[in-house]
Amino acid sequence: MRFLFNKRENLALLNIVLLGFFLRVLFLDKFPVGFHSQEAIIGYRAFSLLNTARDELGRLLPILFTSFKDYQLPLPTYLTIPSIKIFGLNEWATRLPFAILGTLAIPAIYGISRIIFPEKKSIALWTAFFLAINPWSVFLSRTTSEIALAFHLLIIGFWFLLYSKERLFFFIPSIVFIISSLYSSKVAWFFIPVFLLAFLLTPITKGILEFKIKTKIIFLTTVFLFWLPILFFYFSAPLAKESLVSNDLSFFKDVSTLNYINEMRGESISGGASFLSQLFFNKSFYLLRLLENFFMHFNPHFLFAAGSGQSLIGLTNFGPVLVIFLPVTIFGLFLLLKNSHKNNFLLLIWAFLAILPSTLSYPTLNQERLIFLLPPIAVVAAYGISFIKSRLLYFIFVFGLIFNLSFVSFDTVAKEPKRMQKSWLYGYKHLSVYFSSQLPNYDKIYLTDKYAEDPIPLILFYLKYLPQKSWSLYPPEQKFGYKNWIGQIDNIQVGKIPTSYSKTDEKNLFAASQDELEKIPTGKIVETIYDLNGNPILQIGNFIKLDNNDNPSKK
Repeated sequence: MRFLFNKRENLALLNIVLLGFFLRVLFLDKFPVGFHSQEAIIGYRAFSLLNTARDELGRLLPILFTSFKDYQLPLPTYLTIPSIKIFGLNEWATRLPFAILGTLAIPAIYGISRIIFPEKKSIALWTAFFLAINPWSVFLSRTTSEIALAFHLLIIGFWFLLYSKERLFFFIPSIVFIISSLYSSKVAWFFIPVFLLAFLLTPITKGILEFKIKTKIIFLTTVFLFWLPILFFYFSAPLAKESLVSNDLSFFKDVSTLNYINEMRGESISGGASFLSQLFFNKSFYLLRLLENFFMHFNPHFLFAAGSGQSLIGLTNFGPVLVIFLPVTIFGLFLLLKNSHKNNFLLLIWAFLAILPSTLSYPTLNQERLIFLLPPIAVVAAYGISFIKSRLLYFIFVFGLIFNLSFVSFDTVAKEPKRMQKSWLYGYKHLSVYFSSQLPNYDKIYLTDKYAEDPIPLILFYLKYLPQKSWSLYPPEQKFGYKNWIGQIDNIQVGKIPTSYSKTDEKNLFAASQDELEKIPTGKIVETIYDLNGNPILQIGNFIKLDNNDNPSKK
């Protein structure tokens, strides 16, 4: 750690970290625009635990949480509690812990690179700068991404592990952060254990972490023992297998592969080659498709240009890495292979193992699950930059970087909010605030699920709904499954907008699309929720039903 006393280097690192913090925290409650229901449930659950020590289902300090689509590991929720306590229940407080840990990963990856390449300090500084401005890390740090949280915790934990070479004391924080990563996201389960085994029990640690085998075994044993409780709680859940297969091993449920096998078999059999059809087109064909999916992840167009185009996990018009880093990454890879650097194998193993979580999921090329690939790319790119000898080429690169970053930043601020607003459920804050003032005035408030299939967490969040009341909203059979969906909160009912009623003199409020409201004969539009383009998202209609024959009159 002696290099930390280099004041000039420390100042450069401090400026990089401040830049990364600025990019992750500025207007944190405004971008990503809107607030997704999966973010809302984490914030509301932390709010409930803070005030009652029970989650939204009424369970006392649970280890495993449930959501609309999957089981959720505990750390993202519990980590949010102090922020909710200090800043209250709002978007800023919910996202802040994730942004802070995303920032702390910057000096951590600097430290990792400094140890891997001690001969050249500029490599570490460029690696830190790469992570600080990387659209992939910046975007996910500004959300409640459990996968990004696990990634950032791993980077910090691995940093401490490498420093424990000099002081064994750093073993303790290393174990704490790595275990925290395993308690943040199931995706980490498919990378961290295998990576640690490869790192500590193979020759790739030579020259980086010269520990006795006994020390390595103690470290691995401690990590695995502390990992066991969450594994036990997860696999004790009634739908654990279904959750794991549907969300983490979904490649094996891909019907397109099965259909392709059957189609090829049919063609071979009809051509009189039934033996060959059984030989080539069977379950082993999944291995070939798996390898195909694996190598698809090395597509530069995906990594540096297009990305997945999914607004919930990244910028829709750009890849996870700035395109200006493509040539220096290729150059750095060429130099590492040419010079046969002693740590090539570490970077190679890291890159290959990091691709596994995305390869095993469907659809493949899952940008969020691929986040563990970022450190090898950052280090290789930084290596390439640090060996640019020509001042002209260096100037061209820096100018291109400024232009690339400026172009992406402008698009992100000026255009991206309008592209992502529907995915991020923009408008539900306005809607929830309006509902809060109208709840006592109506018998029923009907909210369409056409715009958002799971809007109740947003309503709970923005209404700051009394946690004790939320416990009765979930049917008992849902409290141990993961498909937690509720269709009603007080007199707010979510689902298809009805056009007939059994009760007379019923005061009703409808929040739906214009097309849905047109199916109700008469009424008055009392409020309209607009998107950022000025187009109506939801219209709120005020109606009273007077009889059983659907003869409405205006209020």
